[in-house]
Amino acid sequence: MPEAGAGNLGNRAPSAGDRAANLGDRATNMQGRADDRMANRGDRAENRGEWKSQFSDNRQTRQTERQDWANGVRDNWQNNRGEIWNDLRDDIGEPGWRLEYPHLAHGYFHYNHPYAHGWWTVATAAALTGWWAGGGYGEPYYYDYGSGGNCYSDEQAVYVDDQAVATPEEYAQQAADIAATGADQLASPIAMDANEEWLPLGVFGLSTSKEEKQPTKYFQLAVNKDGVINGTYVNTATNRNLPIQGAVDKKTQRASWFVGDKKDTVMETGVYNLTKDQTSVLVHFGTERTEEYLLVRMDPPPEAAQPTAAN
Repeated sequence: MPEAGAGNLGNRAPSAGDRAANLGDRATNMQGRADDRMANRGDRAENRGEWKSQFSDNRQTRQTERQDWANGVRDNWQNNRGEIWNDLRDDIGEPGWRLEYPHLAHGYFHYNHPYAHGWWTVATAAALTGWWAGGGYGEPYYYDYGSGGNCYSDEQAVYVDDQAVATPEEYAQQAADIAATGADQLASPIAMDANEEWLPLGVFGLSTSKEEKQPTKYFQLAVNKDGVINGTYVNTATNRNLPIQGAVDKKTQRASWFVGDKKDTVMETGVYNLTKDQTSVLVHFGTERTEEYLLVRMDPPPEAAQPTAAN
């Protein structure tokens, strides 16, 4: 019996050796993967450095191109605003821009709403900061999208101030989640009421390319003191108007919104970007694709009769 036991021990001894070898192989593989990750991280950092260097070298060119792009849209609006406004007015319906609450039967606040007037008003950064005084929104933060800006991405991550904050898919989903918080509040009769105060952010045209001087998509935006975004979207090409529903994330100041019931397409920019005459915006088509467009503030046409608040 002892000899048989000794034989079994001898048979088990090679297995222990195999395990040790396997452990050694795994350790080697783990080190190899770690080295690969470090190399990839180094490559990404080098690429980001190159992007930022290229952006810095061309920063003025990029700003000039964006300004020229916006000026082209504004010039067309000034030259044709009577005709464009007539199209907008026909599509919006009388008396004009509105807030819409899905849970209310009529869904419209026109003359009788305390903030029904002044939809074309420019919301300044100071006005927005004062609107949220004590609300914990922090100092104004502006998003500059694209390579070399303070918000850019590669295949692995989205970076804000050179810090990886999410994968591109996660970042798009975050925008949808932010917008959904506002949509949920707007749909709640408990959360919203007819006396809600709104700060108009203005009316913007969306240009999808430098060649599009006369946008067909227009956004009237307003925000309440809880950071809920509401307003009206108008498409003059399809003669449609739809409610806008979204919100501002207090920590990041990202403003995201849906148009109508289309929840798989989300638009976002920094809320303080909306105090500028023009701003880049991201449009997330699901989590698979994101495009960068330009929002341009529209001046009020003289023939646009402004509703007045009820006494």
